[in-house]
Amino acid sequence: MKKILLILLCFPLLVFSQDEKRLALVIGNANYDKGELKNPVNDALLIAKTLDSLDFDVILDTNIADKRSFKNTIRKFGDKRQDYDVAFIYYAGHGIQVSGENYLLPTKETFASEYDVQDFGISVQDIMRYLTGMTNQVNILILDACRDNPFEKNWNNTRSLKGDGLAKIPPPTGSLIAFSTDAGNTAADGDSKNSVYCESLCKNMVLENTALDQVFRNVRTDVLNKTNGNQRPMEASQLTGNAFYLNPINFNFYIDKINTLILSDKNSEALEISNNLIVLFPKKSIGYAKRGHVNFLLTNYKLAEEDYIKAIELNPKEYEAYFYYIRKDNEDDLIDLGLTDITELYTEKGISGVVVLIDKLIENDPKDTEARIQLARLKSDVGQYKDAINELKYILYNFDQETLNHYQKKHYLFGNNRSESTLGAIHIQLSYVYSYNKQYEEALFHCKESLKHTLHHNPANPDRGYIYFNQGEIYYELEEYDKALEQYNLSIEVVDFDPSFFYSRSACYRKMGNYSAAEIDHSKSIKVSEMNGDEVEIAYYSFLRGNFYYKFTEDMLKALNDVNYAILKFNELNNESKNRPAIYITRGKIYNKLGNNELMCEDYKKACELGDCEMFNTHCK
Repeated sequence: MKKILLILLCFPLLVFSQDEKRLALVIGNANYDKGELKNPVNDALLIAKTLDSLDFDVILDTNIADKRSFKNTIRKFGDKRQDYDVAFIYYAGHGIQVSGENYLLPTKETFASEYDVQDFGISVQDIMRYLTGMTNQVNILILDACRDNPFEKNWNNTRSLKGDGLAKIPPPTGSLIAFSTDAGNTAADGDSKNSVYCESLCKNMVLENTALDQVFRNVRTDVLNKTNGNQRPMEASQLTGNAFYLNPINFNFYIDKINTLILSDKNSEALEISNNLIVLFPKKSIGYAKRGHVNFLLTNYKLAEEDYIKAIELNPKEYEAYFYYIRKDNEDDLIDLGLTDITELYTEKGISGVVVLIDKLIENDPKDTEARIQLARLKSDVGQYKDAINELKYILYNFDQETLNHYQKKHYLFGNNRSESTLGAIHIQLSYVYSYNKQYEEALFHCKESLKHTLHHNPANPDRGYIYFNQGEIYYELEEYDKALEQYNLSIEVVDFDPSFFYSRSACYRKMGNYSAAEIDHSKSIKVSEMNGDEVEIAYYSFLRGNFYYKFTEDMLKALNDVNYAILKFNELNNESKNRPAIYITRGKIYNKLGNNELMCEDYKKACELGDCEMFNTHCK
């Protein structure tokens, strides 16, 4: 059966991101007047792209000409460093040591002596000062700059020169310093677009769930193999705390994958991914909530309940465990998930127990408007109409559109891009509650308000069909059948796939004495159910048409045929519908009209076994 629910804006599911903030400084110098290099700019670009994929905010600079420009770039990094948890610095270009101190060289300064290097080069200490003191954070400095010093007679275009390379640098606490080759040696610039060291580093940095020290061990192995042992990368580490991962297991990937599989009806695969997620992240409440959804869709209701309860134990604010809705592509029904849809299994507390849980959710976050909407819906389900109305009006008059949109998007996963009016949805929900409480004038007012907001937001929105339908239901209760028929007609023009719309219009035709039109709509309700492929609906609307034939025509054979079909189908499907006693009673009445009291009493007895003994006790004892 169609569920009349809140229809809100379509947003993608919440995206999870790493808690830590990451900053990188990447420099590549190549166009030296003497000793021009081939790869450093390409290396810097590749490193920057790789770090960007690992959620680093990257400051990139290449071919820095002079000392002031070089220092300005470093300072730009230093000014931001304190706002980040992880710092990563990569330099490719010429670097030399003078008197045991390492210098990085701008490309257009003149270095005629060691004093020129000290005056116009950039001391690595100018970078280190932004790392010292960050002992409880992660700092990574990579010097792919083990070139020979420029005082050699002739510079050439290779990194493999005869100088002394760079000097060792003791890393401060919380830092790791890496060299593309061992201290005192030089590294090849390479024959391809990128250096051997850079290619290996980028390949290994993106490996999922690989600790940082393992990344550099992998790089050392690669480079040794590719250079026949001539280049040996080295690192010195004073990192503290737990192992650090540049690319930890992608929690967000698992969540997105589960969502995609759910929307594609691949629930068995989604269950496998959910199990993996829980193994990898046993303390993450969302993992249990997701598995709860999958178990629910697989009709493993008890397991779903256990998962939802575990999620709430881990995190009382895990909204997905309370209620969550899905709309799939090309489908107009919302699927209800979460504890609110398996309350029959919540035997100790029932609906009232779920109300208590949602009360706690609201207590944790008073602005959670979706929790308040769901609370109103539950209170309406248990007949607490006044409380439901008060809750919905509180939302309507206390929260602006931005707040409504912010909270509603947490509770929905959509496979399409439809967009509905949040205010329109709240008004229609109010109209339902007022209708249940027989306050029809108020219900009509909120229908019209809902229609106004919905049409303003999206005039083509098919959900306006449900507003027309609800107005038809209200006018029907008010016995204004002409108005009711007008609204039913509008609803069917917009939504022609809901059999309940045709059935309600058939009831209106009956009240107006138009039995031929009523019969046509009864048949349409069955046809729509057949098109929807819902066998339970087909049986149910067949019973209703049979009941119509019994009450309003003389054709008892048609009546008997429809009711027999309904009984056979419900039995075949092992369906425990609450309508089953009524179906047997209707067939008993048909047998009575046909003069077969024995079969009549058999059906009344069957209805009694199913819980309704009135007809049996009156006519068959």
